[in-house]
Amino acid sequence: MPARKPLRWPDHRGLAVVPLINLEMVEDPLPAGWPQIRSVGGGLIRDFPNISRVSTREYGHRVGIFRILEALKVRGIRPTVAIDVLTAEQYPSLVTVLRDASSEFVAHGIAVTRPISSAMSVAAERDYIAETLERLETCGIRPTGWFSPEYAESTVTPQLIGAAGLGYLCDWANDEQPYRMSTPGDLVALPLWADFDDQTVLINRMCNLDMFEDHFIKALDQLAIDGRHSARVLHYCVRPWIMGSPFRIDTFERVLDHALSREGVWLPTAGEVVAAWRNSGQ
Repeated sequence: MPARKPLRWPDHRGLAVVPLINLEMVEDPLPAGWPQIRSVGGGLIRDFPNISRVSTREYGHRVGIFRILEALKVRGIRPTVAIDVLTAEQYPSLVTVLRDASSEFVAHGIAVTRPISSAMSVAAERDYIAETLERLETCGIRPTGWFSPEYAESTVTPQLIGAAGLGYLCDWANDEQPYRMSTPGDLVALPLWADFDDQTVLINRMCNLDMFEDHFIKALDQLAIDGRHSARVLHYCVRPWIMGSPFRIDTFERVLDHALSREGVWLPTAGEVVAAWRNSGQ
């Protein structure tokens, strides 16, 4: 980081904040040949029918997403939405709502219960990526980037995503700025902050809401200071079944308000961050 040319966002701003809304489908029962993923959250692992897990996720699609979209709308923030194929196909009216909100879409695989791994052949993974993009296109969605289900990749995923012509990849958590990946095409990594993933922190680690909010405020303040020298990005996952609940939405709103209150903070889409980074000459 200290050796890099200083980065500035448009209008000399120093911090970009991007909540990445995750719309994911949990399949029950799992399709043949796919592993049981323990970290998908939203209820205990049970035999079929796992009503608790499936209906918890459905709550996000049916109720929680609308609270999140309203929170963004009243603050003039354009949504960035990572959506998987099964959500897009099974909730066409929600896709219409998201498009009407001028959402930017990120491809999120076929389902959260179908993660990429090195157990797949290169040909099978290439087909998985192509199928994801084709089926999303049929639903009227043209993604600008890729976020793998459960952050899961094989050893060749970035190369295949770059070859597929997508502009950015959201799986990596290793930086505070975008950077170019050594892949076909012109693929940029837009790092996600795993420590601000709502499922990881609130569900898996069982952190309380006050502590979670305090972590956001401290990070926003420090990144705003660091961004005076070279711009940073706070890119983090928001799941409607978690942050869209009635006792968590105010936490989401207060974090946004704190970001908006800081001088030099920008709340763009993921693609706008990547475009600004490309235009910066880094």
